[in-house]
Amino acid sequence: MIQAPMKTVITWWIAKSDSHMVHGRIQIYAGDTLVQTREIESTQTPEEGETPLGPIDVNYVVGYETVTVEAGTFTNCVKVEVTEEEQLIRTWAHESVPIYGMAKSEFYSENELAMVMELVAYGG
Repeated sequence: MIQAPMKTVITWWIAKSDSHMVHGRIQIYAGDTLVQTREIESTQTPEEGETPLGPIDVNYVVGYETVTVEAGTFTNCVKVEVTEEEQLIRTWAHESVPIYGMAKSEFYSENELAMVMELVAYGG
């Protein structure tokens, strides 16, 4: 059986006046086929068990690195690592990326790379 690569595209519409989320969209692709879309309104609260996104926690900073993603090369990103049980989340954040600063994030489960999120575009 051949498996298509999975891709998740998250798009946020942010108000320039106070940086609050106006609208969001999550799209999941299997290969080039869109298989699921979820629209998120600013009035929605996280579903039970979900944790809302928040700023990068500087208590877990392990260093600074340059990261290259589709949106560009980000020099001197803050590298953050959070480990819980057999899971590791490694995130690179840069001050020029609006809202939470995330340029790239990797999720490892049982020492295996399970998911990568990379910034593909930003700006107004």
